[in-house]
Amino acid sequence: MSTPLFTIAIPTYNRVQFLREAIRAALNQSFADFELLIGDNHSTDNSEEAVRQFKDRRIRYFRHDTNLGPYANFDFLTHQAQGAFFVLNQDDDLLHRDFLQHCREAIALDPAVVMYAATWWRGSQANGF
Repeated sequence: MSTPLFTIAIPTYNRVQFLREAIRAALNQSFADFELLIGDNHSTDNSEEAVRQFKDRRIRYFRHDTNLGPYANFDFLTHQAQGAFFVLNQDDDLLHRDFLQHCREAIALDPAVVMYAATWWRGSQANGF
């Protein structure tokens, strides 16, 4: 596999109910030049089994032998990343289908760009998505 333009990294811990959807949203990107890293912080639920059900060569799954804590897990994923650009995506967040495509368009305009994306809500935070 050649070096991807993007790395999408999903740190997770015992949230398989959200993780499946986060993976699905990442894999369904309209722009496909990315790798997907999943840093499992020693989950005790069936997160590993859920990840292994996805048969996609872009996925690299790491299960830590102990819980490193969230910051060390984030840091670990940054060191594993091979993409030119890094997207940290929480296990309970869904990427819009065209997220990477829009990022690629912004990069084409200015390769020195630094981007930050935040959660977008429709409705109230408690009831929206």
